[in-house]
Amino acid sequence: MNESNFTPRLLFFETAVRNDIFANSTHAFAEFKWRTLCVVSNAIKEMMQSPSLNQMSQILLNLDAFCFEYFEHYLTQHYPDWKSDYESQLQAILKAGASQKAGKTQRSSNTIALSDFIGIWHNQTGRTDPLVDALRTMLTNDRSYFEKLVLSDSKVN
Repeated sequence: MNESNFTPRLLFFETAVRNDIFANSTHAFAEFKWRTLCVVSNAIKEMMQSPSLNQMSQILLNLDAFCFEYFEHYLTQHYPDWKSDYESQLQAILKAGASQKAGKTQRSSNTIALSDFIGIWHNQTGRTDPLVDALRTMLTNDRSYFEKLVLSDSKVN
């Protein structure tokens, strides 16, 4: 994909969505939705995809699958041997609370486990990544509450 064509399209998309959000929401509510959309659109950009309203809507309705895909992309770039380490640690991660967190938030246990794996890896290596941290934080919100909050009042639904 040509980077020079990609960036203006992303900015146009973000501007159109931001204008809609702030026109139809209270300020605090609009800020929450705007931050969510910025995190997701930046993750889309990191994967060299071009966002669309339809794609954004689908991602927000199934944030778990998108986060899992992004986490795989991130780990492949920064931790090439991650899959074998993840598979060997998966049962321990699930027992350590990933399954309980997934049930509490109505999220995918596989996505929560991969998120926890990244958290462990970051703690062990001292590595940080604001985008990964933001996506991991978004997964801590209850799925049904998150969907209602993010998708209400917006053309991104």
